[in-house]
Amino acid sequence: MQIYFIYDELRNLGIVRNTSEFSEKWLGRERSYLMVLKAKHRRPSCSVWANCAVNLLRAAEGAGYDGTLPRTKAGGVFRSLANQCFDQVLNEGMRGTEADRDHQHH
Repeated sequence: MQIYFIYDELRNLGIVRNTSEFSEKWLGRERSYLMVLKAKHRRPSCSVWANCAVNLLRAAEGAGYDGTLPRTKAGGVFRSLANQCFDQVLNEGMRGTEADRDHQHH
């Protein structure tokens, strides 16, 4: 799942130490959020993806990303990960739209 890729990238950069820290600081959820998602085989909601994207963009700005040229490796990684989060928001939104359409036709 994409959220674990983002977690792994941040962990590899030394930004987070564990899933609890990631869940709280980057996703805006309880410490156990990521573990529960995995146990229940669920996907993050659009709001979780959006929270993560906003936090990553803030981190990119703090790491010296000026919008055109990353001045640090971390800034570029944060920006790239934020874009992946936004892609997931769009994908989840499209799934919701398709589900709504299916319910209207039945």
